[in-house]
Amino acid sequence: MRRPSPTLRLLTAILAAGCLNALGVAAQDGPRHVPNLDAMVVTATDVMVGRYVETFSPVVTAAGRTWTFVVEKKLKGDASDPTPALVKVPKATLDAWKTKGHRLLVVYGIGEGLPSVIDLSAPDLKVLRADLTVLRDAGSIIAAADYAIRTHSGISEIETFLRTTSPPTAGMLFPGVNCVPENAYSLCPVTKVPVDAALEEWAVDGIQSEHVWERAEAAGALGHFRSDANITRLKALLDDPGLQPHAADGSVYLVRRRAYEALASMGVHVPEPAARP
Repeated sequence: MRRPSPTLRLLTAILAAGCLNALGVAAQDGPRHVPNLDAMVVTATDVMVGRYVETFSPVVTAAGRTWTFVVEKKLKGDASDPTPALVKVPKATLDAWKTKGHRLLVVYGIGEGLPSVIDLSAPDLKVLRADLTVLRDAGSIIAAADYAIRTHSGISEIETFLRTTSPPTAGMLFPGVNCVPENAYSLCPVTKVPVDAALEEWAVDGIQSEHVWERAEAAGALGHFRSDANITRLKALLDDPGLQPHAADGSVYLVRRRAYEALASMGVHVPEPAARP
C-alpha cells in the first residue's frame, strides 16, 4: 500500500449496524450527521473488501492494535494481501469479526469523523448513498462503492454539500426520529455529499419540488455550479412564494434567501429579495 509499514494507518471504525448503529453519537444538539458511501470512497486512497484474521501488539505509539485482514477484493488503491493496519474497536468486535468471518468494507484516507469500516455482515445493515437512498445488503453496497469510485476516477479530494434526508429516509435510518424538514429546528439527519454532476442534476430537478425545504436546498446546491442556465434558474427563484413557517423570528421566504445567497456566491449581483411577507 502507499504507506510506510512501520507507521501503519490508524482506522477509526464506526459500525453502523453496518454503518449506522454508532452514528447516534453525532446527534448532540442538532441533526445527526450521517456519512454516506459515495463521499467515503471518493475521498479515500484505498478501498477494499476483506476479513479480519488476527491481532498483534502495537508497533507504534497509537491507540488501537495492529489488525491484519485478508483482501477479498480491491476497489481502489494497491493494498497488499494480507494488509496490516491499526484499528480502534472493542476486542469483542474483533473476536466476532474473526470467529464469524464477517466481510468488511475497509476505507483508508477518508475525512475526519467518517467511518472507515463497514461491517457487511451486520444483521441490520443500513448504508446511506449520496442520492439519499439506503442500501441494505452487501452486494449492493460493494457495487455502489465500485460505481462511485469508477465515476470519480483519479479523485481523492472533493468538495461536499450538506443535504437533508427526507422523512421516509430518516425513518429508515433511525426509526422514530422526529424529522420535519419544514421546521427550522428539524432533527432530520444530514449528510455531506460530493459536489459533482449527480448533485447538479438533482438540484435542477429539486428546485421544482413541491416542498419548500427541498427547493431551498436545491437552490443552495446550484450555487456550486456556475452557468448561464443555473443563473437564470436561480433568478427565477427570487420570487418563490415558499415560506419556512417555523423560523426563529417568524415565517421567512426560505427559497428566495437561498437563491440570493447562491447567486452571491457566484458573483452575480441582484437586489436582495424581501425576507418576510
